[in-house]
Amino acid sequence: MRTIVKTPYSASSATVKFHATLRSKQTPLGTDALNRDSTAGARSADAKPAANSDSSERESLALSESGAGAPQMELVAYRLYSKEICDLFDLSPSKRHRDWMDATPDKFAYRCLPLAIANQLGWSLSCPISFDAIWDGSSALNGVVFEFDKSDAGIQLDWSAYISCHFGSGIITFSLPFIFRTSPGCGLYIRGAPNHIKPGASALDAFVETDWHDLTFTMNWKITEPNRRIRFTKGEPICSILPLSIGGYEQISPATMAIQEYASLHQALASKSASRKDFIARPDRGSDWQKFYFRGENADGERQQNHLVKLALQAFTPR
Repeated sequence: MRTIVKTPYSASSATVKFHATLRSKQTPLGTDALNRDSTAGARSADAKPAANSDSSERESLALSESGAGAPQMELVAYRLYSKEICDLFDLSPSKRHRDWMDATPDKFAYRCLPLAIANQLGWSLSCPISFDAIWDGSSALNGVVFEFDKSDAGIQLDWSAYISCHFGSGIITFSLPFIFRTSPGCGLYIRGAPNHIKPGASALDAFVETDWHDLTFTMNWKITEPNRRIRFTKGEPICSILPLSIGGYEQISPATMAIQEYASLHQALASKSASRKDFIARPDRGSDWQKFYFRGENADGERQQNHLVKLALQAFTPR
């Protein structure tokens, strides 16, 4: 069985093919988030794809253009275990709300639209069980003590198979019950949920070339404070995945220049900066706020047609 979601994809041709690896429920969960594969690294210019020796484990997925629109990119999550187990990780579009943002006066943090949009980028996996983790400060594999709450999901599992100190050094490893496949040239940027704060622990970022790699990856958190009880709660986001095509990044030619060389931007910046300075000086500004960016409005009052105020990503659809 596979779970699939389609997102807009830019490609040079309307039809693209890639191999999607199928795994049985007995497949061991993987070990790749910290790049343990000794063969990992930049792809050589003359690298060739491996032969498709077992057609029962691989299938060719064709990406085709839908109507007159852009080609679609397929993001496929293959379930490695039963649907009941996979559902505990709640793979779904990333949510807008954050507890600390809710706790700000009048929830004013949501007035920062770039924050709210970032919260919704990609898809998230949730913690399947509530637990505490305490690190003794050592590099030992048994240096983290886990205390799992009793599961209320009606499923009795050995949670140490999914949540462990796999790498030592106070790193908490979540073994995810999926293997992902993306379109050619696209991989997954794996990180903690944007703007999700956990005192005493930090999510580790990674980028995996999921268009070819045939092992699972893990999500990892680094405990930053020894001998502190770190609490993970069932349902909180532990991992965010965002498909990225980074092939052209090395061709970007970044530059700096004096703002005066961009006359219209210089003028707009001066105008808005003066307006903001006057607004901040107002004693009643706490009950009001400027909405230039929220409305997608430039200094001339023009509104941008493609301005984002929210994201509505598609949910994964079982197939």
